[in-house]
Amino acid sequence: MKKKFWITAAAAAALGAYYYGERTKKYNVPQGYRMASLLTTPSWMVSSQKLVDASNALLEKISLPVPEDVHVSYDLFDGVPVTIYSAGNEPAPIVVYLHGGAFCWKNAPYFHDLMCLYARESGCTIVFAHYRCEAYPAPFADAIRVFKHVYETTNVPVGIAGDSAGGTLAAALTLWARDNHADVQAQMLVYPALDMRMETASMKEFTDSPVWNAKANKAMWQRYNANNDTEFIQYISPALETDFSGLPATLIEAEEYDCLRDEAIEYGQKLCDAGVAVHTYLNKGLFHGFEICWNEQTKEIARRRAARLKEIMFKKEEEIFVEEVSADKEDHSVME
Repeated sequence: MKKKFWITAAAAAALGAYYYGERTKKYNVPQGYRMASLLTTPSWMVSSQKLVDASNALLEKISLPVPEDVHVSYDLFDGVPVTIYSAGNEPAPIVVYLHGGAFCWKNAPYFHDLMCLYARESGCTIVFAHYRCEAYPAPFADAIRVFKHVYETTNVPVGIAGDSAGGTLAAALTLWARDNHADVQAQMLVYPALDMRMETASMKEFTDSPVWNAKANKAMWQRYNANNDTEFIQYISPALETDFSGLPATLIEAEEYDCLRDEAIEYGQKLCDAGVAVHTYLNKGLFHGFEICWNEQTKEIARRRAARLKEIMFKKEEEIFVEEVSADKEDHSVME
């Protein structure tokens, strides 16, 4: 019995070592991200409502630390719960933030750290929207409610930001604001999901990529557009918009090992072609949702986003940029 146990343990260790070696060879990520890169999201995690409900119940029980240098408050904006992060007492530009989570998961704890950093480093007030994690149009309707409340009750510049599924909502909300003649100072899209057609090269390549992959992405779109709405398809899948003119200064970030990489880059190019001031960054060696590894490299990239937000939110600019940066720890230089 003991011999059988050790044989099984040795086989499991050998299999684990082989998997680790092959996985790290395929996805050559920086050292601080190696363990997270071993994981990916199976599509059934997105499709199973029972599992989603259980995950959200656990997320709701997690207590968040109280930051010393950022004021955190809670409110309802037209019925939508929001968390407000502010690093100062003076009126500041406001950024409405829409979190990722495949339109099914509530905000993970690392978002709290991110919003505190954004508020501290950018000088902006961050309004973090807790939208309904349901099929379209509920999340988008909540995003509109929060934006309208902010836009109609303040006299400061307003920006829109989001990551992943929240990037979908942020891009759609920015299109909606333009279409409804509301001025948006900036939009920030971090590895956004933009194209429900899923036809890019990166979407075909990354079917088992770290944290997020094409199979899970397909399940997400099926869940989000379960009602098969087509009337305003650009508000569901922003890449299907045909006119990108008149949009605000934009920051887009893509990750090398992400099935959403190419659609983010292509979206940036469409904005650039339409005359929009856009910075498109590509983080080499990183993957979708890498912020779950809250290390110094992650903080440095988050500070870069915040610096760009500060630059756009506190002044207008007319230049158009396309940039690429490396996520290699020894080289974070920006190449223009």
